[in-house]
Amino acid sequence: MLTIVGLITFMDDLDASIVNVALPVINRSLSISMSVAELIVSIYLIVICIFLLPFGKLGDLIGKVKVFKIGMIIFTVGSLLSGISFNITFLLISRVIQALGAAMTMSTNNGIITETFPQQNRGQALGWVGTFVALGMIAGPGIGGILLEFLPWQSIFWINVPIGVILIVLGFVIIPEDNIKLGSHTFWPLIDFKIFKNWDFTVGLITAILVFMTNNFYMVLTPFYLENTKSLSASLSGMIMMILPLVQSIIAPLSGGLTDNNGAWKIAITGLWIIFIVQLGLVLLNSKSSIYYVGLMIGFLGLGNAIFQSPNNTMIMSSVDETQLGAAGSINALARNLGMVLGNVTSTWLLFLIMSHLAKKSITDYTGKYTNYFISGQHLIYILGGILLFIALLLSKFRTNKK
Repeated sequence: MLTIVGLITFMDDLDASIVNVALPVINRSLSISMSVAELIVSIYLIVICIFLLPFGKLGDLIGKVKVFKIGMIIFTVGSLLSGISFNITFLLISRVIQALGAAMTMSTNNGIITETFPQQNRGQALGWVGTFVALGMIAGPGIGGILLEFLPWQSIFWINVPIGVILIVLGFVIIPEDNIKLGSHTFWPLIDFKIFKNWDFTVGLITAILVFMTNNFYMVLTPFYLENTKSLSASLSGMIMMILPLVQSIIAPLSGGLTDNNGAWKIAITGLWIIFIVQLGLVLLNSKSSIYYVGLMIGFLGLGNAIFQSPNNTMIMSSVDETQLGAAGSINALARNLGMVLGNVTSTWLLFLIMSHLAKKSITDYTGKYTNYFISGQHLIYILGGILLFIALLLSKFRTNKK
């Protein structure tokens, strides 16, 4: 069951990042502009953010497993439709369908795991879910690049279909039916705002938003830095960026196990400190930085995230009543996706704003020209990331004092 939930979660997050590497190819194939092509990415994330909370509440009312299983089917159908799209309108509609399915599974996955696994194994199980999330978010450009090397752009969606069909069959056979314990028989409101009075829950969400936001600073800037500043190939850049998910996939389950045995807070704060220190290390990057130094920073970023995310998820999901697990899981997923959206928008906007200011003219792309301006913009964005992570550390410290 953990494998089924994890793999669907992996594909949900993979499809938020795999499209980026295919956008230039899709542009030429469908004869669309770059601004229109960006909708293929943004509409997926926006629809997920809109529907996470409603589907989380629906899971509490009719059953998280039921919503999860329907979501698997819708996501797979959306992937199939995306893979046979013949124009941009059809593709965008297909992405909306795909995102609806992803929102259904994302909003219920943590709740299903929390409800199923006993306290002594819950942290490790949630750690594995966190590993699949990280792998999906970071592995997209690498997997997409390999597929595009040999196959048409539609293959980035086709790959979901056979895997999705297998998981749907296994899901209906293996995952047990819901044992529904309703806390409320009404669908509205979507959130009982009393849940935010729980300090562990609220601070866990805020720190998750800040961490995922700064992680996406790295996701936006690093491909630019490696390919256009360091003049590395796309395949080599992808391999270097794969250090993060590889480290995280190894460490996250171990972090979950430590959480089960030693408590969540100390483990989470250790990971947060590592991410903060790495963010300061990224500030030092320039055009002459060693690739080994870059790889080391990426590896430690994966280490910090692996140590932080498992216990933070455990604290969030273990701090609420059983009747609120669906809502808590959907809010947790919303925090993650909101952090990704804010990180993408903030870093892109701030980078080109700084570059345009320094160049005294409008700059909307970076192809290797104006390298010094890019490095200056990168420095300031990573400094902002350090400030945001320091705020997260202060909030966590206040949580300790509060308790």
